[in-house]
Parts: sequence; structure tokens; C-alpha cells
Amino acid sequence: MPKIRCQGCQTVLNAPDKARGKVIACPKCGTKLKVPEATSGAAAKAPPAPEKDSGADFQAFDLDRLQESGGDGPSICPYCAGEMQEDDPVCRSCGMNVETGQMDPAEQRRRTMKGPDPQLFYSKVWGESLEFLKENISLATRTGLFWWLFATMNATCAYMAFVYCQRTPTKLFWGSLWVISASGIPGWFLYLDLKIIYATIVKEKFQADRVGFDFFQSVAGGTRTVFWPLVVIGPVLPIALVLLGLLYLLGSPLAANMIFLLGAAAVIQILPVLVLPIALVHMTSKHPYKAWILWELLQVFVKNVGPTLYLLVIAGLVFLPVLALAAGIFFLIGATNPYMSEFIVGAPMQAVAAPGAVVAEEGAIAFTPGLTGKIALWIMSMADLGTDQASVYYILLKGPLNILAAAIVMAPLAFAAAFPAVFIMKATGLFGLYRNRSLDLVQRIAPGTPATFWVRYLAHTVDLLFMPLSGFLVTANPKALMGFWLGFGFFLLIWFFSPNMRGIGVPLFAIYVSWMYWAVQESSQLKSTLGKDIFGLIVVTEKNDTLEMKQASFKWFLRMLWYFSFGLPFLMCAFNREKRALHDMVTHSKVVWKGDK
Repeated sequence: MPKIRCQGCQTVLNAPDKARGKVIACPKCGTKLKVPEATSGAAAKAPPAPEKDSGADFQAFDLDRLQESGGDGPSICPYCAGEMQEDDPVCRSCGMNVETGQMDPAEQRRRTMKGPDPQLFYSKVWGESLEFLKENISLATRTGLFWWLFATMNATCAYMAFVYCQRTPTKLFWGSLWVISASGIPGWFLYLDLKIIYATIVKEKFQADRVGFDFFQSVAGGTRTVFWPLVVIGPVLPIALVLLGLLYLLGSPLAANMIFLLGAAAVIQILPVLVLPIALVHMTSKHPYKAWILWELLQVFVKNVGPTLYLLVIAGLVFLPVLALAAGIFFLIGATNPYMSEFIVGAPMQAVAAPGAVVAEEGAIAFTPGLTGKIALWIMSMADLGTDQASVYYILLKGPLNILAAAIVMAPLAFAAAFPAVFIMKATGLFGLYRNRSLDLVQRIAPGTPATFWVRYLAHTVDLLFMPLSGFLVTANPKALMGFWLGFGFFLLIWFFSPNMRGIGVPLFAIYVSWMYWAVQESSQLKSTLGKDIFGLIVVTEKNDTLEMKQASFKWFLRMLWYFSFGLPFLMCAFNREKRALHDMVTHSKVVWKGDK
């Protein structure tokens, strides 16, 4: 008897053989289902019977003759008994097409294409990476140039924000520039690394001349490098806090608590490093969600322990000379930032560098001459401009000299780091190429596949970041948008003119913003929040229809209640086959993948 899954209620049914090729109705929800035809050779070659109403004989099929097999069980391949995706007639385990009874041609071609031997990674990675670096010397040089500019800008902004400026507005201005410039260095690395990894995996010749510098792309990539370890380690932090609380309640000694804290801190720092090569490769796949899920990364890490650790050792070895160079330079100048070096800039002193009318930042910290100050004084003496450090000439000369000194210090570090960086980018690409079979890259997801717990956790994390911006991001419902701006106006009135009402007005406005973000978006044509949409998820009813506003609002209300129970009802989606949380079940909805058609 063929097994079929109802797309409406997800029940797996055993249909009788005589129902093959017919359309039947699910006895539970009434959804029409097509039963696959016979897969035997004789049946496949038999002439088709005269066409008649395929649903007439089975519209009201008896429930007793449609035997349920576990209710939530997956579709089973009749050839290898492997699990099959919904709406996909091809078994990805054995490659057979259950509708034709033959091996799927595309799957057959894929299986006959032998990839490189995974064990060759160990012997090929050094030579091929070095050859790639030789072919792309200009790319490494450009990388060094970009990093040099970012590093010099970052050092300058750090000095202005944390040392020189004393007023809040200017400190915030330079501080924001410091954050932006700091994001550019890892951002360019990620941007270029993903391009090289992808080209290596698909065996496409990398064209360095087509890779242009994009400042905003680099800064955006830098933001990803900041959030990635936080998101990956996020689930570990509550566990560590709970264990620490248990130790405290059990009355463990202070020494034991300190050892636990140190161990937890070490694990939190080491884990992202161990799974980083795997995450980088997954970021190049069509569905990169595994790159952000620690549990998925650890499962892949177990399969690739040797190659992953080998790649990390290579990275450590090629960057070791750069670290030694940096240590030597910083030791010589006495600081990690040239602007903090007494040798270059001078030592801070209490005197003001110049009168307030000359220096824009009144009360700014002044410095003894240092190397740049001595050069400025020498130039002033040569030009008969005096030797007064409070003069405008000294300020105008010393500022550019400080920037020049910072650029000179950062140049060897930036260019020295660029060449091993390009080398390790290619090595990571080779890791993805040779270990492709065991990295479990997700290139295809069938439409309607239930979203797992961890990808929903990721989407929810992103949603929490976007939610405060609902008034700018959620525009599907004009009435809800108008309500937001009216509420925002009342919020401002309460905040500035009625402080006593803040305890009521602020929470009410926050509740409205939350409702608007989730309920309005999930009941719109988008069928998804922004966080879910990023990962390719949608929210639909059990019959795959769009949620009504009332249904989406009730779902939002239940979700808010779950927060007060520490999210335990949400954990239900990790332990049932349909991957549905309690608020999904109550509202007769589900979160599924859009999938690849």
C-alpha cells in the first residue's frame, strides 16, 4: 500500500493499491490527495485506462480503509525506506523516482560525478593556496591598502573619542566613526573570503579584477562578524548562568565558582573559533542558516575534526609572523595605538595646548612634544614662527604629523597581514571543496518543509532587533501605521511633559509596537516577519493559507505570554515532527520554509 502525506493536516496515510493514480480525500481534513501510480515495470508500461472522474470513487473514502501510520511520520521511500521530502518524488537517499520507478536522471548524474578525494585536502592545501596567492599578488596588495586606511582612521578616531575630546557631542561623533572604521577591517575580510570560497567550491576561476572595494559593504560585513559569535554562543549563555546559579544554591565554595566561570569563559571564546571555518563555508551555500546555529555547526565539526583543526593550525602558522611583527612594533612605541605612544605623540599633561579661541575642543588634553611635537617645533624654528606650543602653528603642524606617524606605524602591519589573509581565504575554500560531502551544505529545501527549532530561534533573534523600527519597516497596513505614529506622538508628549505617566505610556506603546511588528506582518501578503523572511520562512495556516488578522493577533498574544514562562512552550517545536510550538497548535498555524520550486 502506498504511503502519502496530507498537506493539510500532515497525517501520513496508507492508501489501498487500487487507489493508485487516483485523487482521494483526506478523511481528517478533506484535502484532496494524489496517490502515486504503481512503480512496477508492468504497471508503468500498461496502457492508460479510459479517463474518468478520478475523485468520484474515493471522495468519501472510508477512514477504516485509510490506515494511519504514526500520524506525524515522514514519507517513506518504497525502495530504501529512507525519509523523503514532501512534494519531492525523488528519494535523496537512493535517488529513485517513486513516480516513474526509475533512477532520477539528475540524481544519477550527480552521483556519477565524483568529487575530489577528501583526504587530498591535507596535501593540496599548502601548494594550491600558495599558487593562488602568487596569482593574486595585486589582490593582497589592495587588501593591505584598504586595511591600512581603515587602521589609520580607526587609531585617529579612537584618540579623538577617548582621549582628546571632552564634550559628549564630539565624543559621540568620533566614537561612531571609530566603530565604523573598526568594522571595515573584518568586513572586507569576510566580503572577499566568501567570494573566494564560493569560486573555489564551484571550481570557477576567481577574477580578482572584478572585485571592487565597497566601503559600505565592508562596514556591513564587519557588523556580521560582530554579531556572528554573539548569535552562535547565545544559547550557551543561559545554560552557563543556570549552572552557576545551581552551584551557588548548592553552597559550592567560591574557588569552585571561579573555576567554573573561567572554564565557561574559555569555552565561550574557543567554540566560535573551532567552528569558524565551517561557518564560513556554509555562508556561501544557498541556505546559509546553519552558519549561525551552534548545534548544527558542532554536528558538522564532529564529522570534520581533523581537517578543521588542521586549517586552524595553518591559519595560526601563517599569521604568526604578523603577530610577532605587531608585538615588536607595539613594544618599541610603547602602546598599541600610535596616538597613545609617549615616544611618538608625547605624554599627557594638565596644561591646555592652546587658548579656547584656538582649540575647538576647550579643555582638551595636551601633550609634551614627543617625536611629532619636536618635528613641529623644528619646522617652526626654521620658519621663524617661534617655539610656543600654545600657538596655532604648533597645533596645525602637530595634528597632521600625528596622523602621518599613525599611518607609518600601521602600514607594515596592514600589508604584512594582507598576504597570509588571502592565503588562508583560499585554504578555507579548498576546505569547502575537498570536504564538501561531509559539510552538509543546504542547497535545496522543499517548499512547505517545517522550520526547525534553531532556525526559528535565529529568526526570532533578528526580529527582536528589528522590532523597535516597526514604524519604518512595517507598511503593509496603513491603519496600523497611522496608529504607530499617533502612539509615537503621545509617547513623546508623555516622555517630555508628563514624567509621572511614563510607567503607563511607555509599556503600552511598546506593546503596540510588538503587536504591529508580528501580527501585521504575519497576516499580510508577506506571510512573514523580516527576521523569518531573511531565512526564507513563512507563517501559514494548517491549510497553507494566509493568517487572518484575528488569528495573527491571537498568536502574538500567546507568544507574549510564553515570555513569562521562560519560553518553555516554544521549546515544543524542538520535540515534535511537525516542529510546531504551542502557540502554533492553538492558532492552527505553522512556520515552514518557502523552499525551492
